[in-house]
Amino acid sequence: MTFSRSVRYEMADLQRVAVTESVDDASALIAAFTTFAGETINLGPDYRVSIRVSGLPLVRLVEKAAKILLLEKRTVKTGARDTVLTYVVSRKQRNILFFDVTYWLKDDAKHRLRTVLSAAFMACGVISDPSSGRYRLVFTPIHESGARLLITLLSSINLIPGKIRQQGKATVSLTSGDDITDFLRFCGAARALLYYEEQRSERELSGQVHRQLNFDDANLSRRVRSIESQLKSIDIIARTRGLDSLSPQLYEAAQARLVNRGASLEELGALMNPAVSKSGMSHRFAKLRAIAAAIQQEES
Repeated sequence: MTFSRSVRYEMADLQRVAVTESVDDASALIAAFTTFAGETINLGPDYRVSIRVSGLPLVRLVEKAAKILLLEKRTVKTGARDTVLTYVVSRKQRNILFFDVTYWLKDDAKHRLRTVLSAAFMACGVISDPSSGRYRLVFTPIHESGARLLITLLSSINLIPGKIRQQGKATVSLTSGDDITDFLRFCGAARALLYYEEQRSERELSGQVHRQLNFDDANLSRRVRSIESQLKSIDIIARTRGLDSLSPQLYEAAQARLVNRGASLEELGALMNPAVSKSGMSHRFAKLRAIAAAIQQEES
């Protein structure tokens, strides 16, 4: 089972309890499914609505909510991937077909947003498995108006959705790992949230380790190149003028490097008499390189 499907099924389990306990939740769920994955036809005295869902748990959820609202079921068409549920809705119940965003964002109705956003995800959402390293949750509602509505709803709970067109359809997405975890938390999908956070933490820790290893490797490479340059300069001076031609400080630094080829500048500095700082040792070797460079220029 994909991660997206497991999230949908977990939300379906949660919402089956919610719609059983509240007619308002049942209305919110049918309104959301109709808006994001449904087609409504005005027949005059009533409406015919067809809702497309994927997976038996979602079919049972929509049927449960429809039964609570006393909707008349007309047909059920089951395809290879989706099931289309068709109901007749009387004109006096039209409020459950035409999503009233003004109502659902009122303070006394906002607690129903969990049902609305859960239904939106179940109807038209997909989420990348965090183990892949991608943090992406995408909604593809059946109508353009659904995309605009989703942006309003997600923004109302302080998430930052983006809107683009893919294959001619408007999509709304969350691409921040923090926003996606906040969405799962808001919808009450505890199992999905726990898995998402675990995978995200593991990948971020792994990334930190790799960055540290790369940093250490880079430092080691720079150190090796620096020591090679120092030894080369000392060799040039020794072969041409002799190390005895150097000042006492430079002679001491050169001898220390020859004896301690893998030592750091801090370690070499501690061997000087008196001790010398890292920057002081760096300055001495810079002088040795300058002398070697001058000798090479004279020879050429």
